[in-house]
Amino acid sequence: MAEHAYEKELAEFRRRWYQAHAERYEAHSADSEDWPAHLRQTKLIALAHLEELARSDDLGTFVEAMQEYSREVKSFKGYPGQIFLRQLAVSTDDSRTTARVLVEVLRPPRDTADACGKIDHLVAEVRRIGTGRLLAPGYSAFLASYFWALSNPVDWPIAWRDSLSFIEHCTGTALPPSSEPADRYRGLLEAIRELDDDSERFWRVRNVWLGWEYFDRKNAFLDPVLVDRCRFGLNRDIDSAVLLANADALVAISRHLGQTLSDSVLETAGPDLKYQKLPRKWDQDGLGRSDLWVDWRLPVEPEGPAIRIWVNHNGAAIGLRTGHLSQWTDLKTSLEALKPPEFKEFKVMRLSDLKSSDGDEQARGPDGHVLNAPSGDGPRPGLHEFAGASGDLFYGRWYEPEALAGLDLRAEVVSVTEAAKPMIDRVMEAAGKGSAQPERRGPVADGGEEAEDEAAEDSDVEDSLDARIEDLAEDLLVRARETACFQTARLHELRAVLALASLWIRAGRSDEVHAALDAPLQWFTESVSAPELAQARALRARIGQGADR
Repeated sequence: MAEHAYEKELAEFRRRWYQAHAERYEAHSADSEDWPAHLRQTKLIALAHLEELARSDDLGTFVEAMQEYSREVKSFKGYPGQIFLRQLAVSTDDSRTTARVLVEVLRPPRDTADACGKIDHLVAEVRRIGTGRLLAPGYSAFLASYFWALSNPVDWPIAWRDSLSFIEHCTGTALPPSSEPADRYRGLLEAIRELDDDSERFWRVRNVWLGWEYFDRKNAFLDPVLVDRCRFGLNRDIDSAVLLANADALVAISRHLGQTLSDSVLETAGPDLKYQKLPRKWDQDGLGRSDLWVDWRLPVEPEGPAIRIWVNHNGAAIGLRTGHLSQWTDLKTSLEALKPPEFKEFKVMRLSDLKSSDGDEQARGPDGHVLNAPSGDGPRPGLHEFAGASGDLFYGRWYEPEALAGLDLRAEVVSVTEAAKPMIDRVMEAAGKGSAQPERRGPVADGGEEAEDEAAEDSDVEDSLDARIEDLAEDLLVRARETACFQTARLHELRAVLALASLWIRAGRSDEVHAALDAPLQWFTESVSAPELAQARALRARIGQGADR
């Protein structure tokens, strides 16, 4: 099969995953207006203010009128809308020229090329006036597209930042953060039009994903298309770049599920569990992964027990992953004895019990793990293939692909976590007995074994705290980078990437550092001198040579 055929298959996966979200919107659409009431009822007011600006060239009056409008319509209130518009008015040295630019830009475009040209025109006016903290060219696309959507919401989506996040969730592809505002809007249009020919419906579906309508929090679910994606990823005859694109989509979905469901898991099992991020590659050889998991892990061992959602090419499971039991000899001899009554309906899924689909030899993934389901009359009850370390056991519920679309994922995860809680406590206790004590950094205080236990417990707490601090730091730095990108503050973006680089390199994610550095560095010529530039160029060169891999 030619590579372009594989690309078509990926495009079909994207459409099916988006359609799964659209079906959830359609199930509730009878309870909602076709367009948000506050915009539908007030759009004529905003468009009338624009026409008055066209007649009068009175920028100040227009800004004041839109200020009053923003008090009623919160979607226009904030930095990208009303504050950006006011900064244009107070910063310009030629209000008449700026007014005429706004009239030309804010009227609906004829086509995509015209839309991008309008955004470029406004960006040029912003740069003529002079950029500042609030007067950022990156807001140009939002301001322009907001007015376009008031006139024609079907063809012209508003450049909400959350729409970009939803697209990444649906496709696994993030729009280039450092591209010009017009290019980013073009990318947004292309991504939306691949998924839906109605930008207004896309906006509605995005709101369901965000949990803004019909739900009290972000929506999280599984669908058979995820199983098909995992099956696609097993074909190692496909170009590695295509497989990595497939893996990126799995990682984006895993990240959303982890972030969305963490509150429910931690409320049920306690705050010690820590959400683990899914790597996009099986190993350092660069092969894209072909499964999807979300872990909430206890800090007992490097691969300690975890509540897991696990999807592969056969279906999905939700349960307790016990971790590397080869390190816990007392568990290996009496595993069933640990099974509490609450777990009686759960199945044991063990990697070493699985056979290949042809019955001859075991098919293995790039890390050497079994990849095929059992032979014979189909999978034995409770035994399903999952990639994982030898000796791993998984207690959980199994779901065939056709059952995923109707699964209440949050309720199921909470149910499994409640049932697993007694076993988590027992595994933790047994792991503490069987695991080695951490190396002591100094003399042990009087108290013998009790003091050693306290030192080990303190060390575990410190490690967990360090990991949480790193996660928080990464989240804040990613937001800082996105803000700098949106404001086209290139040096600030570079500083955020350099700060992220130290976290990513320690986590073995050097490939992400190289890609992140490329974007802001392209905006600086060799003649520009700044310490951050020299540091970034040296780091990129070192990673390119494999020094940090």
